[in-house]
Amino acid sequence: NAVYAVTLTEPRTWSVLSLSGTPPGGRWGSSAIYDPLGDRMVIFGGQDLNMAYNETWAVDLATSSWEQVVTGGLTAPVRSYHAGVYDPVHQRMLIHGGLGSDQTWALSLDGGPPAWSLLTPSGLPPPTIQCPAVFDSIGDQLIVTRLDHQLLAAYALSFDPSPNWHVLDTYGTPSGWNGTAAFDASRRRMVILPTDIQNAWSLRLDLTPLLDAPPVSPETRAD
Repeated sequence: NAVYAVTLTEPRTWSVLSLSGTPPGGRWGSSAIYDPLGDRMVIFGGQDLNMAYNETWAVDLATSSWEQVVTGGLTAPVRSYHAGVYDPVHQRMLIHGGLGSDQTWALSLDGGPPAWSLLTPSGLPPPTIQCPAVFDSIGDQLIVTRLDHQLLAAYALSFDPSPNWHVLDTYGTPSGWNGTAAFDASRRRMVILPTDIQNAWSLRLDLTPLLDAPPVSPETRAD
């Protein structure tokens, strides 16, 4: 359960953060986001060899300390291998899917007491495990992809005008297995780094149809 940080200026260097407080037990399959208002990393769920968890923890980056976050509202169920993103439009953490679930939950991070709520959008939610996800702040939508050595499907949970799930039309043939993703706001695209290959793929969100993958070779990751 160590926490590492890397500097984003040259020379890029990894270091272990020295944190006070009692950390959670070691676990995997958790989700984590950066909460800019609270200047903290927020972590939810995960599992160990014995059980799965629905605890919410935070690393306060101003005080370099661990804390278990006391949340109001409903109690989000235990969850592991789910998607977790920060929604800057509505100032909240979104989690979706995971082992045995296709639900979407939101944790408010707007400066008030954090509270979990279950979202009930229209449309058919995708079952997702270990799937890359980003929040498209320009389109006000959660994007979730299923990547199993090719792009099986891409889904959007749009919040404008009302929450609804729908499948996105895509083209291109990305490869690799799931992995992690980031939202490139300046180019309005989802960048995916699969776990089993050294290539990064981009999914453009500014084309018609709504989501398109460029029909070109993937960008090579710079190590």
